[in-house]
Amino acid sequence: MTPPPEPGAWRPTDDGLLVSAAPAQVRLQVLSESAIRVVAWPVGSPEPSRASLAVVAPTAARGFDTREEAGAAVLRTPPLTARVSLVTGEVAFEDEAGRPLLRERAGGGKTFSPVKIFGETTLMVRQELESAEGESLYGLGQHQDRLLDLAGRDLRSVPKARSHGALFRSGPPGGTSPAVSPLC
Repeated sequence: MTPPPEPGAWRPTDDGLLVSAAPAQVRLQVLSESAIRVVAWPVGSPEPSRASLAVVAPTAARGFDTREEAGAAVLRTPPLTARVSLVTGEVAFEDEAGRPLLRERAGGGKTFSPVKIFGETTLMVRQELESAEGESLYGLGQHQDRLLDLAGRDLRSVPKARSHGALFRSGPPGGTSPAVSPLC
C-alpha cells in the first residue's frame, strides 16, 4: 500500500486516488467504469490490509481521470464522478449529468470511535449518508417491496439504493483497522 499524502492533500494512484483529510484517509479504487470502491480509515492508523469478507473485484486501472476541483479530489469515469473533500474526507458520487447519486453527510459523514468488545480494543464505525426526497431504502440484495422500505428508520449498517448500492464492512475485533466500503 502507498503511504498517505500529507493532511489536506491527495495523489493519484494506479487504480484511483488517495486522500488525506483531517479525520480520515480515503482511497478510491476504480473497479469498472460504473463501480468505484471506497475504503476509509482513521488518520494515524494503518490502511486496512486484510481482504474483504465480501467479494471485491480486481481494479480496472484504466478509463478514469483524476484532478483537484474546489477543495476536493475528483475521480471521473464516463458515467460517474466521485468527489472527496480534502478537508473532511466527505465522499459524494454524481452521474454523468452531475446529478447526485450518493453523498455522505456534510462534515465527513463517517466516524471511528474506539470501543472494547470482549476485552479487545477495536473501532466502532459509523457512516451517515444523505438520501434524496422520496428515496427508498432496502437491505443489500433484499426484495424491494414497499412494505420493507427502511427509509426514515434509525438502523445501523444498512445500504441505500436508488439504482446503486453500498457495501459496509468492518474489521474483526482486535484485527486491523475497520474500513467503510461503499460501492457505486
